[in-house]
Amino acid sequence: MASGDPSTRSSTFTGTHIEPIDVDEGKDHPEAPEVFIGGDGDEELGAFSAPPVGDGGKGEQLREVLSERHVNILHDGGPGGAILAYVLTGTIIWSVIASLGEMTALMPVKSPITEFTTRYVDSAVGFAAGWMYWFAYCCVFAAQITASSSLMAFNYDKIIVWKFGADLSPVLWIFIFLIYMTATNLLPVRIYGEYEYFCGCIKMVTITGLILLMVIITNGSSSLPHGEKIGDKYWSGPWAGFFARSISRSAFGHPYTFSGDKGRLLGIWSAMTNAIFSYIGMDIVAATAAENKNQGNSESIKMATRKISLRIILLYFFAIMTASFAVAYDDSHLLADNHGLKSGASSPFMIAIFNAGIPVMPHLLNTFFIFSSSSAGINALYVASRTLHALAVSGRVFGGPIARRLKITKFGVPMVAVFTSASFGLLAFMSTKAKPTKVLQGLISNSSVSMMLVYMVISLAYTFFYRE
Repeated sequence: MASGDPSTRSSTFTGTHIEPIDVDEGKDHPEAPEVFIGGDGDEELGAFSAPPVGDGGKGEQLREVLSERHVNILHDGGPGGAILAYVLTGTIIWSVIASLGEMTALMPVKSPITEFTTRYVDSAVGFAAGWMYWFAYCCVFAAQITASSSLMAFNYDKIIVWKFGADLSPVLWIFIFLIYMTATNLLPVRIYGEYEYFCGCIKMVTITGLILLMVIITNGSSSLPHGEKIGDKYWSGPWAGFFARSISRSAFGHPYTFSGDKGRLLGIWSAMTNAIFSYIGMDIVAATAAENKNQGNSESIKMATRKISLRIILLYFFAIMTASFAVAYDDSHLLADNHGLKSGASSPFMIAIFNAGIPVMPHLLNTFFIFSSSSAGINALYVASRTLHALAVSGRVFGGPIARRLKITKFGVPMVAVFTSASFGLLAFMSTKAKPTKVLQGLISNSSVSMMLVYMVISLAYTFFYRE
């Protein structure tokens, strides 16, 4: 939402009734969000500013596309296990987002995760939830920088190699993506919103095209260089092709392999953990509902929240399902560390396209992966910075001078909060001294666990909300 918008309004709670407060009166109201003036005189009202989510569809963009980092789920869980992981996780996440959307529809506040948990659970829980939410998106931001820089060194069996990417130091690529993602978040909010809408449209169209391409490759086509029909070959056998037969992990420097029922359970659990990371970001739909121009119609906000989440879950479901038919779950290329492969080559989409012999397409697909990762990183930094700004405005940041600086905005952008959150991107430099996949997995695990705790708190808040 652009600062200075005359339609900008805030709200306070009186039971389940919302009393609107005019901006001009807000400064004297004891519960009204403070208004801070940036260096250029722009105003930022409330604790969370976001691109509008209205008829234009902003906020409907996919936060992430199933690239190689997430569809290694296929290797861990097997074809059926991967689908099961996405369905189970998607059901849980959809329920949480629907609950958050219903609360936000009735009480469209800024920073709903912090405010609702504070109001319906406990102020200490709201405090913790807000900071965990911020931390989770900071980790997502660092993970996307790591992924984007790693994707530049594209290498598929030394047959397809991005020499220009591999020759340059990964430190340089990390620095470039860190600057690019941070600079984009310094754009005025309206411009940023249009940029995100454009990126979302590209992602939606591309992943739909990939789903159709996987169907064509699976069924075979004479137009493909290697057009033999795959069919259900990778799903054949009673349970043999449904779940992974075993899963290997290392702990304290020792490798462990689990097979049988224990291996299948661990594979599903591992797949679900990674699937959670793919779904992080759907909460933004509810978080930006306070900026919806139709916020007076609570039903429209509730339905929009549920429909958008359902669309994303269905796209992920069809993407992983079609990919599981096109690529064997035990294909060695699915593991990024095998054969000296770099990120990008381990995507099942990439493997299927390469095996089908489609020229040029691997280069385009890896370019799309880079675009997707960088776009997701930009979005993560946006949420992290606005969350930090919200915590400062609501008095949940200790230190008077620090909190005061975090509240200040310019052109509607909390620049100090952006730079503070962007500092987490420096974690990506750890990948220059270790395998990028290990650093990436660590960041994914941290963000996934943090968001699961936040989702648990949201569900608890909704339970108390529903009782009132």
